[in-house]
Order: sequence, then C-alpha cells, then structure tokens
Amino acid sequence: MPGSIEGRRRRSARDLSPRSAEYTIAGTDGAWRPCHLIDVSLMGIGLDFIEAPPPAAAVGRVITVRLLSANGRSTGIVLSGEIRNISAGQESLRVGAEFVRLDTTQRAALELLLQRHFA
Repeated sequence: MPGSIEGRRRRSARDLSPRSAEYTIAGTDGAWRPCHLIDVSLMGIGLDFIEAPPPAAAVGRVITVRLLSANGRSTGIVLSGEIRNISAGQESLRVGAEFVRLDTTQRAALELLLQRHFA
C-alpha cells in the first residue's frame, strides 16, 4: 500500500552483505555480544545472533548495534532500533529491528553505508 510503512520498506535500498557487529539490549546486563548485520535499510536492520541472547531479548525491547571493521574495531557507527521480530535461523537466531529516533549523524552514517553498496 503506497505511503504505508510496508510500502516505504519495499522502496528503501537494502544492503545484504554480512558485516561483523555487536549489540546490547536495554534492560540486560549491558554486555556487548557478537552478531552479524545481515540486512540494513533506512528503516531498520536484520541481525544474526552468534550466541544465545540474554533472556530479556524480546519484541519491543530497544537494541543498540555498533558496526565493526574487518579487524574487529568499532567503526563509530552505532544504531538503535526496537526489536520487531525474532525467529530461528538455520544455525542462529535472527532478529529484525526498526530504527527509532536516529539523530542526524546516525542517519548520515547509515546513508553513507547504503550509498557505498548501491553506488
């Protein structure tokens, strides 16, 4: 449906190349855990959790993800979203999150990331 969130998601460019990242979920111990960023658009992100998530990982919780470089260091890109779905993958847990309140710097970094892939 044009103008709906679903319609905007379909029109939003997506980057499907896996990237190393780490995440933390609001309401947990605050530890950063490894994951792979498997999908990103201006609307949200898809993640593969490498290890079992904390018990508080649930739909509606806020997840913060920081992207890592090839050598495992932070790129400085940190994104937050609200977990919208969790499902079992073949060898991992897949999590989808919708971005919430991206600031100007975060949005610019995200747009740059997408431009590099779709230029």
